[in-house]
Amino acid sequence: MDVLFYFSFGLLVYSYFIFPKIMYFLGKKDQVFQGFASPSELPTVCIVLAAYNEEAVIEKKIRSSLATTYPLDRLRILVGSDNSSDGTNAILERLAAEFNQLSFRVFEVRTGKPQIINALINTCESEILILTDADTFFEPETILELVKPFANPKIGGVQGHLVSSGLGSAGVVAQELTYNTMELRTKLGEGRLGAVMGAHGACYAVRKSLYVPVPKGFSVDDFFVVMQVLRQNFGVVYAKNAVCSMAISGDDALQFRRKRRMATGNYQNLGYFWRMLLPHYGVRAWVFWSHKVIRWGGWVLLATLLVSGMALMAGFGGWWGVVGVCQLLFYAGAITDYFLNYYADIEVKVLRSARHFIHMNYAMFCGFIDFLRKKTSDKW
Repeated sequence: MDVLFYFSFGLLVYSYFIFPKIMYFLGKKDQVFQGFASPSELPTVCIVLAAYNEEAVIEKKIRSSLATTYPLDRLRILVGSDNSSDGTNAILERLAAEFNQLSFRVFEVRTGKPQIINALINTCESEILILTDADTFFEPETILELVKPFANPKIGGVQGHLVSSGLGSAGVVAQELTYNTMELRTKLGEGRLGAVMGAHGACYAVRKSLYVPVPKGFSVDDFFVVMQVLRQNFGVVYAKNAVCSMAISGDDALQFRRKRRMATGNYQNLGYFWRMLLPHYGVRAWVFWSHKVIRWGGWVLLATLLVSGMALMAGFGGWWGVVGVCQLLFYAGAITDYFLNYYADIEVKVLRSARHFIHMNYAMFCGFIDFLRKKTSDKW
């Protein structure tokens, strides 16, 4: 029983603390990309995005994308409006009349982001695809910096650098921002290895020739697209100077639904890409195990810790009694935060962090159940 406890504890510590620290040190030295020798060598680029009721942000998105140092004669924007019922279509129509780089297509039936992206890419002949979200805004240099690494023919994908801000300060904003920062630092180190494991869907780029259509029903398209690039033996790197910005909601219920849907998609991807965990994939297999698979099984490890810890406490006491009490206090702290938050509007940071961690793993568990029940959706 103690072996189970130490094994589960060790995996959690490794995946959440040791591996990110290794990647942090790897990523401390900036990766320098040579870029293309002259502007005439720059590839054609297509920005592709799906939009559902995005009237609040879509104009800012388009204008920030076109206010770029990248040559406009080599740039195209394709937007798919997923049966939007607000003013998104009217805004896109007005902008398309103003900018000949913009084309949009209205989908009359809710289709979901992955299938819209597939359909738009089928009409795109550009060499580089930039996949992004409507609420993620570019800086003037973002596109050029995203494209620069592709001067190396061995690079097939590039992760952009996301600068996150919170929508207010309530809920789990602070915890989400902290987690996002840790994730991007981890990806920065992975980029040094050419093995960014699943790009952040808000802003990344891939070679059109390497794009594999996302299967119908898959809900986490960005992971699938990037894994296909790695699977074809091309590197995926992190472009620290390709800066873009996005805001994060601290609404606990909204974040739970998002994580649950993502978890379902993670298990879909695990079933699809499990062979990439085998040793002959080398460093990519190591990163896949360390960054993703262990965390996707985090709820199993937490349950094992709790059960084995309670059994050891009951059977041996002493040191195991301290371990058991610490675990109980951890879960009690998370429950206490729930009541303090919802009934007294009081936040204790350490308790909120405990609840956020447990909530994240509970969402993973619910996503696993949805995966087993085939209760999946590629619509958000």
